Amino acid sequence: WLLPPGSSMPWLAASMGASAVLLFALPSSPLAQPWAVVVGSMTSAAAGVAAVHCAGVLPPAVVPAVAAALAAAGMLLLRCLHAPGGGTAIVPVLAGIGDPMFVLHPVG
Repeated sequence: WLLPPGSSMPWLAASMGASAVLLFALPSSPLAQPWAVVVGSMTSAAAGVAAVHCAGVLPPAVVPAVAAALAAAGMLLLRCLHAPGGGTAIVPVLAGIGDPMFVLHPVG
């Protein structure tokens, strides 16, 4: 209730919590390396924002799946696979965030 209306922070907390578990429980895992965490999260956020922009031409039920698929493809291409990124990609879709600055703040 302290957050402004339309804030994505409650949604973002879940994927960031999953990232924290990877970082602290499995620090030597390839999914928990700095490149994977930072670039993977930002790539996923960008995929989610892109999916929001495609929402007008896609059925609403398909948009989160498109966001997750774009995130997975982007992370694989950039070799920054980070499993919680799938959740991060869905955050802008659920919150209706189409602002590209979401990638830098709060995700980056």
